[in-house]
Amino acid sequence: MKKTLSLLVAALFLVAFNPVALAQGEGEETAPAEETTTEEGEAEEGEAEDPWSVPETTEGTEEDQAAEEAEPETVTPSGYPTAEIDRPLALPKMTLEPFANFHLVHWSVGEFDFNGVSLQLGTGFGITDNLEAGLMFPLVLSPDFDAGDVPIYGLYEVGSFMDDKLRVAGRLTMNLPLQTDFKVVADAPVKFKFHDMFAAIGGVGIGLGFYNDTAFLINFDMGMLVQPMEALALEARLGIHVGVADASATLVPLYFRGQYTLMGDLDAYAEFGFYDLNHAGADIFVFFVGVAHRLGV
Repeated sequence: MKKTLSLLVAALFLVAFNPVALAQGEGEETAPAEETTTEEGEAEEGEAEDPWSVPETTEGTEEDQAAEEAEPETVTPSGYPTAEIDRPLALPKMTLEPFANFHLVHWSVGEFDFNGVSLQLGTGFGITDNLEAGLMFPLVLSPDFDAGDVPIYGLYEVGSFMDDKLRVAGRLTMNLPLQTDFKVVADAPVKFKFHDMFAAIGGVGIGLGFYNDTAFLINFDMGMLVQPMEALALEARLGIHVGVADASATLVPLYFRGQYTLMGDLDAYAEFGFYDLNHAGADIFVFFVGVAHRLGV
């Protein structure tokens, strides 16, 4: 009996404390725990990365799109409006505007009959947003090749008023004589936009002309600007120019102008007019065509 009990206790001891069974039991319990931990860790890391990466890309794209939509469209490279009716009186800051005109003059008064053709080359330059300066070099091509008078000017736009509908500037122009006489005029150009398609233009000025007799000059100009489409502008201008001297005279010039913006900052224009309707009527007229291009410097 005692022997039987001893064998039973020994068998239970071996089963309960068998090293192989313990090793297998530990291996079976540890391995799933490691796999579970690893899988859960990987899942947690994946869930932590995706929510950050995707929203950042999406938010960045939406911000870029919103910024692009919010940016105003630049009509021209210089920032100058395409429509003449919306343009300031002075060129934008650091903007150069070279131009070239072919100019025809017909003068027929009494026995004097004259036809002249010239090439006018010049430029305007925006020094600041309100200050502009420029000059022109006329080259007489017919009847004889020669150089013409050189006008130079400075213009300061005083400001815009009434929500940019009214623009006023001050301008000083000097005529450097190569063919005629020295002349200096100070005037105030004005543009008033009273409709999307219509604006009143004009100005008033005074000056001195050093002719045979020094003349005091008084100029009034008035006109209409019509903008039937963004790229096309039409103008009509009538002036009353008085020269007060020993022999005073009053000139009444009338001019018509058409301008079309071909692309970006490139304008093409043509002008036809009468130098003095008061005395010469249609016997003295001028016609020219030209182009002007603005570029930043």
